[in-house]
Amino acid sequence: MKKQTKTLAFTALLLAIGTLLPQLFHEIGSQKLGQALLPMHFAALAAALLVAPLFALVMALLLAPLGFLLTGMPPPPMLFCVMAELLAVTAVCGLMRKKSAKLPAWAALLTAQIVGRGVLFAGLLLLHLVPVPAAALAIVLAGWPGLALQLLLLPLITKILEKKHVLP
Repeated sequence: MKKQTKTLAFTALLLAIGTLLPQLFHEIGSQKLGQALLPMHFAALAAALLVAPLFALVMALLLAPLGFLLTGMPPPPMLFCVMAELLAVTAVCGLMRKKSAKLPAWAALLTAQIVGRGVLFAGLLLLHLVPVPAAALAIVLAGWPGLALQLLLLPLITKILEKKHVLP
């Protein structure tokens, strides 16, 4: 299979996962479970680690609007904050990995997560979605379980897929 075709297929698979997994989380445990485990972010960061940066960025750009069109989640104006955060984490993680192949995946992930949470915090304040900065901080910190899972699982998944030579 050609590299570009394989990249497109991988990207489409991650887009599907990033669209369906949040819906599953919301069905199982309400909106709070999705806010805690950040399933859209998992797919966006996986794309940043596994496919070419341009493909990952396009996927990240489509992820939240597609979820909204299919299910109404995330609702506007939070949709715009999530879109900005997904683009930020994908860009930072993907570019860090591309610039330095020796950089451990966890280092790129952690940096991207910090930047992404900062973008979310700023978006919440700029769009006046919360009354005080403390409320924005509470929303940002609510995602720590998802951030921890990403740091544990994504480097492992990346390493396994690299060893199996299935990545584009």
